[in-house]
Amino acid sequence: MRQRREQVFLQRGDGAYGAARRLLERMGFGLRGKRVFVKPNLVNAKSAAEGVTTDLGVCRAIFERLEDCRVTLGDAGGDTKASLRRNGYTKLCREFGVETVDLNDDEIVWLEVPRPVVYERVPFSRRVLEAEVRIDVAKLKLHSSAQVTLTLKNWFGCVPTYRERSKIHPRISRAIVDLVQVAPPHLCLIDGIIGNNFNEVTPSPIHVGIMIGGRDALAVDIVGTQCMGINPDDIVQLTEARRILGERTIAIDGPAIEEVMVPFLAGV
Repeated sequence: MRQRREQVFLQRGDGAYGAARRLLERMGFGLRGKRVFVKPNLVNAKSAAEGVTTDLGVCRAIFERLEDCRVTLGDAGGDTKASLRRNGYTKLCREFGVETVDLNDDEIVWLEVPRPVVYERVPFSRRVLEAEVRIDVAKLKLHSSAQVTLTLKNWFGCVPTYRERSKIHPRISRAIVDLVQVAPPHLCLIDGIIGNNFNEVTPSPIHVGIMIGGRDALAVDIVGTQCMGINPDDIVQLTEARRILGERTIAIDGPAIEEVMVPFLAGV
């Protein structure tokens, strides 16, 4: 399989909104008249400052660059409705005329996987599939079973219902690649202003001060992992994704990874 050349943007910043705004401007991102789905990480009702959920400011910066678009924002977390409310997303989406949805309540569409890693068919959200543009807004975090949770792992939240996700979760490190094959995101961002240095749900904030963006989830996650001081070759989901989706030659637009890297806990 031919190597794909991908560009990944790195932006320093102390605040998520300002960093995301500058990043999106550098990327030349903007949409008009599209059906858009925005998928932040809202795994629970913990805050962005605690390192657990996507900062509200990133989605504000995205909304400001959407003109005459029909926009939906949602996730399928442990308590999505509480997370939307407590983290300010309900209010923000009302301000911009964006619909919010708990994907736990969404209709399931079963899709054939082109090159199965674990599953030949996977369940996926109809609401996400109906969008013309899918935007993945992840958080820079370690994960208790998938090692890291960046844009590839964040896409797991497009599986409706706790029941269906619980079936997949024991094999999540490899099954992620099946999910991203059937309906990949078109724009990927990682909120790395404050990451999580323990796991995906328990607050253990670590200040990194970066925002990462690109069009390709695999390339963005490779860079995100390197910014955490972790070798991508040690991450199962990334090695499986490279095997199925192909290797990436990555050009960095922004500071060198060595200049922004903050080591996360070892042992992932």
